[in-house]
Amino acid sequence: VEDLSDAINRVIRIISDLRALSRGDEIAKGATPFHKIINNSTHLLSHELGSIDLVVDVPENIQVFGNDNQLCQVFVNLIQNAIHATKDQAEPRVVIGAKPADENVHVTITDNVSDTDNNGRGFGSGICSSFNFQGTNTCGTESGIENATVIMSNTILDNQNTAAPDCYGLIESTGSNVINEATNCFISGAYTAAAANMLPLADNGCVDTLYGGTCVETQLAPEISPVIDAGDCASGIFTDQRGVNRPFDVTAVNDVNDGCDIGAVESFSDLIFINGFE
Repeated sequence: VEDLSDAINRVIRIISDLRALSRGDEIAKGATPFHKIINNSTHLLSHELGSIDLVVDVPENIQVFGNDNQLCQVFVNLIQNAIHATKDQAEPRVVIGAKPADENVHVTITDNVSDTDNNGRGFGSGICSSFNFQGTNTCGTESGIENATVIMSNTILDNQNTAAPDCYGLIESTGSNVINEATNCFISGAYTAAAANMLPLADNGCVDTLYGGTCVETQLAPEISPVIDAGDCASGIFTDQRGVNRPFDVTAVNDVNDGCDIGAVESFSDLIFINGFE
């Protein structure tokens, strides 16, 4: 009964949002518990989970600002892609984690692979510059979609599992980016066109745990990867996704800037020193 009531209320809110769109009104936004958005998103996808082990590690005290229906739609797309990407694995597992970071929220959804059906499009981790919350929620060449430019730095775009494009639309590269398959991208600015050669997703230890005390799974890069020591910490981010200090200089690799690795992880930083040899 409670699930039915929640579904009815969600439909009512969707209809209200659609009416606001048709009149050109501003869609209602406000503070909402983030765990509620994730719970609603996973509930809508419960019929697709099958044997997938879904781990949700989201604290109940995080509030986000926005329209809860639109936010739910975004995370349904991300989680659904993760489900499609992992369903054929021997031990399929999707982890959803979140932690507060000043006025923002860091959210991790493992294996949210872009374009799981290999049709050259897709949401998930793919970059699509024509996604528009106020219009048609599609990524492609349909008319009526406002094009925007995605500004990108210190980022890896490489879906290593397929040959599908890693992005679509307009990208302004402001430096320190690795893009493997840029066939459908129109990119201004310098970037490295190469495979990142990332290692498989794994628990590589951490300093900052998720809400439940677990470490977010990450992908490290081998020394031969073009992301090693090729990034730039000038943005002021001196810890990686695990809470490990960066930069860490790999002496065998020539630094491009200050020795930071491109991407979310500083691959060769040694956790033993961070944790006081514990």
